[in-house]
Amino acid sequence: MVNAECVCEGVSIFDCPELQANVGDDCDDGNDDLIPGTVNELCECEPGVEVFDCTALQLNIGDDCNDGNNATVNDVVGEDCICSGTPTETCSNDEALGAIPISMGNIWGVPGWDSFDVSCATPSFGSCIDQRPVKDTWYSFIAESENQGILARANPSSLNPSNRDAAIQVFDSSLLPLVGTSGGGCAKDRSCFNNYGPGEIERAVPTGLTIGELYYYRVYDANATTGAELTWIDTKVKTYADHPIVDGCGELFDDLSDSWTIESPANLYNIPPVPVFHVRMVIKDLGGNTIAVSNTHNPLLPGGLVFTLSDFGFVPDGEYIIHAQNEVKMMANGCVSAFWSQLGPGCPIEINLAGDTSQELSGNAEVSNTLEIHIYPNPNTGEVVYIGGSNISEKSQKLTIQIFDLFGKIVYAQQFAQKGSNFKHALIFDQKLSPGMYLIRSEVDGTNNVQKLIIQ
Repeated sequence: MVNAECVCEGVSIFDCPELQANVGDDCDDGNDDLIPGTVNELCECEPGVEVFDCTALQLNIGDDCNDGNNATVNDVVGEDCICSGTPTETCSNDEALGAIPISMGNIWGVPGWDSFDVSCATPSFGSCIDQRPVKDTWYSFIAESENQGILARANPSSLNPSNRDAAIQVFDSSLLPLVGTSGGGCAKDRSCFNNYGPGEIERAVPTGLTIGELYYYRVYDANATTGAELTWIDTKVKTYADHPIVDGCGELFDDLSDSWTIESPANLYNIPPVPVFHVRMVIKDLGGNTIAVSNTHNPLLPGGLVFTLSDFGFVPDGEYIIHAQNEVKMMANGCVSAFWSQLGPGCPIEINLAGDTSQELSGNAEVSNTLEIHIYPNPNTGEVVYIGGSNISEKSQKLTIQIFDLFGKIVYAQQFAQKGSNFKHALIFDQKLSPGMYLIRSEVDGTNNVQKLIIQ
């Protein structure tokens, strides 16, 4: 209608008179987010909904965020809608010089891990598999056996641990990758190990290690993609059960039938699956040098835990330390493999097959009341040695003569047909013996005589 001022005016008609608004109009939803509400068909003011660049994060590109990593600052949402920050510092073991020492804390078959936050890692160099840059962390250990085991996996706290694939690369003390192939039946690269898939434990046994030497290894994610590397890893260097000798330590061995008894493997590995299928013994001199290694025994067979001097061939008289070893089967290097353990606790022994060691043996010394042997000339030039014997049974058919150096190596061996109670033979060498001391062992019908030979 026309009002008093001659202006035509009317009354607005709203879909929602109480809100003084129509359906679809902006309205005040009472929130302080500066996003207006919307009038719906029920004349209600619905809260406003913001449209985000990154719906999953409910944030826009460039917004502040929290990547959950305490080692980063200034976390923001990137163009890939991933929240990430700037590292405050790299891991202490990000490089080889900061490698974390890993102790031999447990044996094969016994659970146990050392866990590390590796979200601060940066690439050292390329993957040993495909040369792709990878974020890695470094660790070290001192070898206790030739077949040390190295394990690594994604810790359950890692992002998507079932998709993470731990890989291991092993280096010597000069930080050079190990060369050659690993043993145990797999014949794999001795340095680079990635034989198990994402979410599994990587089990590496490089083999051929030098006991007492320092080694390094690095761990990285072989399945890494941008923003999805390992954030936590578990790793451990595994050892084997020490194999003790339960009988024969500290004794004098003056007969080839003298024996030792070792502990049953069933008492060593009581958490399966770590089956022991061979055992053996190793004799070392007091300086730690290996003198002899026994035949291998099956510990499941009768007598398999008992060893005699005859298991070693010939060992020169003297004082020694003897150790036991066990060979175990396990999953490593991509297949079921067999590896020898480290040497068990040392057991002191004395071997005296020649009789009373307090007697200085000369060229004509008698060392057996039942088998008299004479060698001459002694000392000798190493070209020919004459040996004679007497007091031999008329029934004897065979005479065996062996000459050993002091490392137990046979340098001469010969068998002679024997008739009568006496003999005389010339021992002619293909190559002149080097100067030093040797042992001549004569054997007739199980009776042994051992004498010293000096080569000048």
